[in-house]
Amino acid sequence: PIPMLTPAYSREIFQTNFVSKTHLVSALIKNKKISSPGRLINVSSISAHYGSKHVAIYSSSNAASESFMRSVGKAFLKKKITVNSVAVNAIWTPVFEGLSADNPVFNTPLGQGEVADVANAVFFLCQKGSNFITGETLFLTGGQMEYDD
Repeated sequence: PIPMLTPAYSREIFQTNFVSKTHLVSALIKNKKISSPGRLINVSSISAHYGSKHVAIYSSSNAASESFMRSVGKAFLKKKITVNSVAVNAIWTPVFEGLSADNPVFNTPLGQGEVADVANAVFFLCQKGSNFITGETLFLTGGQMEYDD
């Protein structure tokens, strides 16, 4: 919750979800590890778009990473390197180990998402058939069109 936010917590979340991505992209560019044509895929959260009173810093850090990646995408247009994000709803991972499968966080019209769903979305964006997609966010919501917290 917002009243419990501390500078240390905010730094930790932004370091994990935003700063680390800027360092990775910078290292890839510096070491010429991105070939042309190529792909950069950012995995984010739908909370970047809907916000949440429970995870405000997490939502903000993911929004920052998506904005950063769109800017990187603009810089790479002439090199034919596409840059996209995949914004994911809550999917079943060990992070949610203590929650039951019927917890509202997993209550989407299409049921519970799995790690394979994210992998398939990233795989799609890496395929030749997605050459014309850049600067976009692919939403994996399970049919949940609004994020209600």
